[in-house]
Amino acid sequence: MQYQSIGKNLPRVDAIAKVTGSAKFTADLKFSRELVARVVRSTEAHAWIKSIHYADALAIPGVRGVVTGQDTQALVGVCIKDQPPLARGKVRFVGEPVAVVVAETKEIALQATRKVKVTYEPLPVLLETKDAMALHAPLIHDVIPTIPGFLPKPGTNIFHHYHIQQGDVETAFSTSQLQATGIVRWPHLAHCQMEPHVTIAKWCLDDTVEIYTSAQSPFDVRHFIAEAFHLPLRKVAVATYFLGGGFGGKSDVTIEPLTVLLAKQFPGEYIRLQLDREEMFDGTVVGRGLDGEFAVAFDRQGKILGLKITYILNSGGYASYAINIVQPGGIATSGPYFVPNLQIDAYGVYTNRPPLGAYRAYGHPEAALMAEKIVEVIADHLNMDAQEVRRRNLIQPGQINSVGEIIRKDDGDIAQCMDLVIQDLNEYRENKANIPGLARGIGIGNLLKAPGMPTNGFSTAVVRFNEDATVNVMISATDMGQGLLTTITQIASEALCIPVEKIEVTAVPDTRYTPYDWQTVASRSTWMVGNAVYKASLDAIAKLKINAAAAFGQSPEDMVYDGESVYYRFDQDRRIPLRKLTLGYSFSNGRTVGMPPLGYGAYMPEMEYPDLKTGQGNVAAQWTFGCQGVVLDIDIISGVIFVRMVASALDIGKVINPKMAKSQVEGAVVMGIGGTIMEHIQYDDRGRIRNHEFTDYKIPTPEDAANIQFNTHFVETPDHAMIYGAKCLGEHPIIGIAPAILAAVHDAIGLNFHALPLTAEVVRGKILQEWHSVEQHLQKKRAAYVSTVSVL
Repeated sequence: MQYQSIGKNLPRVDAIAKVTGSAKFTADLKFSRELVARVVRSTEAHAWIKSIHYADALAIPGVRGVVTGQDTQALVGVCIKDQPPLARGKVRFVGEPVAVVVAETKEIALQATRKVKVTYEPLPVLLETKDAMALHAPLIHDVIPTIPGFLPKPGTNIFHHYHIQQGDVETAFSTSQLQATGIVRWPHLAHCQMEPHVTIAKWCLDDTVEIYTSAQSPFDVRHFIAEAFHLPLRKVAVATYFLGGGFGGKSDVTIEPLTVLLAKQFPGEYIRLQLDREEMFDGTVVGRGLDGEFAVAFDRQGKILGLKITYILNSGGYASYAINIVQPGGIATSGPYFVPNLQIDAYGVYTNRPPLGAYRAYGHPEAALMAEKIVEVIADHLNMDAQEVRRRNLIQPGQINSVGEIIRKDDGDIAQCMDLVIQDLNEYRENKANIPGLARGIGIGNLLKAPGMPTNGFSTAVVRFNEDATVNVMISATDMGQGLLTTITQIASEALCIPVEKIEVTAVPDTRYTPYDWQTVASRSTWMVGNAVYKASLDAIAKLKINAAAAFGQSPEDMVYDGESVYYRFDQDRRIPLRKLTLGYSFSNGRTVGMPPLGYGAYMPEMEYPDLKTGQGNVAAQWTFGCQGVVLDIDIISGVIFVRMVASALDIGKVINPKMAKSQVEGAVVMGIGGTIMEHIQYDDRGRIRNHEFTDYKIPTPEDAANIQFNTHFVETPDHAMIYGAKCLGEHPIIGIAPAILAAVHDAIGLNFHALPLTAEVVRGKILQEWHSVEQHLQKKRAAYVSTVSVL
């Protein structure tokens, strides 16, 4: 099919605003008589609050007040409302807000926080999930509210247990002669967005609330604020501007309830709470935090017969968004493979670390790490090529996945993705000579992803024709650097048959004026919002046809729209330019018929809650498959890993903007590399973060990525649920990186690693510990290489 705008490399519509600095972010907003808040944070991971003394803080000129948890009974939480905006009676992690100073300047507020003295009575600290899940472990929360669709375990620290059961797992294991087990560990990571969190709130004298915040979810913020403070939704207004990165960490409602609480104490005044870089580590949410175990039964051909998986999230002091990561993470742990007998137990567990939240790909990278580790373990046991094991177990159209959904052909062609990646890896290995002193390895990781969202997570859109026949598209999805405004412009252009230059997409979602959207998460916006915009476009076109039909005295069904005019189907010379139809149609005598063409569209795929006993059901609205491969070198002496090439092949359906899609892939790949070989939040035995600044928390820089070769392929199996066949993309290219690097390291030096990150210290330590094994592996690889060269 030939498209006018779809599939074209349209330049980013927000490029000029961003490169010139005129793009507005929340921190850029300034209000008169604005007050500034600074947080006093807990120094204990688990303790009773015995007293808070702040008289000395109040004595400082310019201090307007000090707010503590005693000033509110509000509780917030996505599904389990367990977190007060300010700790009340008890703290559950180091960094939890205990008090807030509100002052006339940031400097005064900071000075006053040092005068606030808090006395604690320490309680046992639980940092690891195994300790928190132990029998008779101290309870971090005495009561876990029970809600429909979630299964807390009362009297424990388990706030949600999602169970999947398929086939006869016990028989599969009892009759299988080949079995293996393994463990996987992934520590907490920081989101490291360029823009720290900031919220500005005003509690007006008529009990309406204005909120300006750096959030991926303005309507979710509105919902939680209204619930926490017992306000009708009409009284809460939330606006978001451009975001300097999100990665899931701004989809969670974090500092907004606290800022609104402060605003309530100072009605009629704007309160700004803006975090600094150090606070971003323990003042919002963290990511990953997996403790996983598996047992697999398989045959001598490498086919998986049965699988038992335990997927545990170290979720910190509050359930937060971790409760909604448990389910999608659990669903994906069997990977893109057919497993006839399957048992998955996914747990969300309270500990005394900072709360866990959404982090790019929402549990799927952790799941892929387990699924691909299982394949590698089978290959090791059988001395079989791991790629062959993958192929023999790939799920096929017509088979059921982990939740009982039947896989369709339009879900994607993962075999083709594998072929493209393996071809790239082989070509690199053939054309790039090994470097003396370095051990080279290649590895791949298959992936699948479904968008994690509720069964009523609608996206809606409004399309409005202006008097000059230009168009405004209003959405409430947030642009955070992913290029959303551009792709939506292209979709609207295609649907309306008009040039992109005539379309303007709203860049400032505001719950007062823009239409509903659940959240900008789960890589869903091009797919979900795109469908809503398409429907809104058709609705606007239908209104234009009604206007033209009234002018012609004919039926709207006989009107044809072509992007420039509307004409009568049976006489194309009878046509009216669009600009004469945008305020209805006016006859020569002034009589006007019709209406201004305003189109509305909504999209929500059909989903349902899973069965509580088996985890089965139509719980995932859309699947995307892909494969990623890595070529790397390891310095045997230092343990440093050098990633040389990354190949990614993703079946994302029709690519809306190839250049932007490729940029999304490369950015996600670099982020994935950082989370695999560099990044991890380090805690001491009291639960304090030791590396909450970029001096010690290392993330990839342009220098780290400069010498990496990126090969990106898109397989375009159209998704028939999307009008132009597009699927999801934003998070997917991070999913396969960690398992591919682990496989490549194993290929390079013959060692198995079960925990991330693979820092130079970790790799070097294991090389020294198992040097004899490494030496034998290297000799074997050299012999195979010499043999191959001789044959050639």
